[in-house]
Amino acid sequence: MQLFAIDYVLSHSWAYEFVHWNDAFYRLTDNKVTQIDREIGRVESLITDESIIGHGIYSNRFAEETKLYSIPGMSTDDAIAVEVNDGYYQMFNTVKERAEM
Repeated sequence: MQLFAIDYVLSHSWAYEFVHWNDAFYRLTDNKVTQIDREIGRVESLITDESIIGHGIYSNRFAEETKLYSIPGMSTDDAIAVEVNDGYYQMFNTVKERAEM
């Protein structure tokens, strides 16, 4: 009887790019924000492995110290903005987003 060894790599990938802030997950969108209100926090850690449990403000996309902002006229319960090299982008609360579908 001949046995064959099969090598494989287990790959982890999230369904979307997110920031965890204020006990909620916010999904990155391609909606550019033209106005921001105030800074509400900064990413404290970048998580690149799904098996790691993050604490505080963390992201699977943005580096430590990336700034997060409130958006004028919107509740932070619904959406926040993240600072990216070429501007600010809207991030939707994933729980609220699913509830509205």
